[in-house]
Amino acid sequence: MLITLAALALAFAPQEGVPVEEGPLVSTTWLQGQGPAKNIVVLFVGPRAEYDAGHIPGAVFTPADAMTVTGAGGLAAELPAADVLERNLESLGISDNSHVIVAYGRGSLPQAARTLFTLKAAGLHASMLDGGAAAWARDERPTDNSAYPVKPGSLSPLKLNAKIVDAAYVQSKLASQGYTVVDARAPNFYDGTQAGFQTQTAGHIKGAKSVPFNSLQKEDGSLKEAAEIAKLFADAGVKPGDEIIAYCHVGQQASVIMLGAEIAGAKAVLYDGSFQDWSAKNLPVEKK
Repeated sequence: MLITLAALALAFAPQEGVPVEEGPLVSTTWLQGQGPAKNIVVLFVGPRAEYDAGHIPGAVFTPADAMTVTGAGGLAAELPAADVLERNLESLGISDNSHVIVAYGRGSLPQAARTLFTLKAAGLHASMLDGGAAAWARDERPTDNSAYPVKPGSLSPLKLNAKIVDAAYVQSKLASQGYTVVDARAPNFYDGTQAGFQTQTAGHIKGAKSVPFNSLQKEDGSLKEAAEIAKLFADAGVKPGDEIIAYCHVGQQASVIMLGAEIAGAKAVLYDGSFQDWSAKNLPVEKK
């Protein structure tokens, strides 16, 4: 415990000149400068082996099933019921006054973005550590591999308010002005050269535009600037003021589009169940 407290003190020593938090992202400089008494809860989303090898001091390993459940019809990565999510979040040390920081491991941005989406649906103050654990290491911030118990948090009863839509909503907006359906999957899934998750049909929702989730990342794994993300959307066919309806395989990669839309100041909703649900309903697809 003494080692852990020392590591926390070193990692979160107050610093002068710490930038003010703006938008959904925070930097490693901002996080290290907060100090342990400011209700910060850091969640690590990624491989357990990466967490065990060294993580942000005090960070809590977050299993995938803490934020998602298998829904009706076998749909993967659905939002848990409010009472289930409340218990899961409390077990991670989250309380009403927490500011939750999501740090992602290698290749784990989609899962982390989905975690951020869920935290915000629960009405919590949550941000993404830009660049994730790799940025923390690159900036030579302190790490810790100590194992210690998490003190449970205390939450008021949750009232979920998620920006989630269903297949009927998507169908009703396909030919409507002011809406653009965006496919966050890799191009080989979008164009139909490879079928997707489980028994998904090859191709994409008819009329959808392609914005692969990883096109929103820089080479170092951090997120692109607002202007760059806005250009990606515009180049794909999203018109100014359009509501983006984001989807992917099951609803994780599309969460990166949701994050990108927030960064760029665009409106967006998530088609949860995504192409897994669309395929199961045998709704119109096309290949390109």
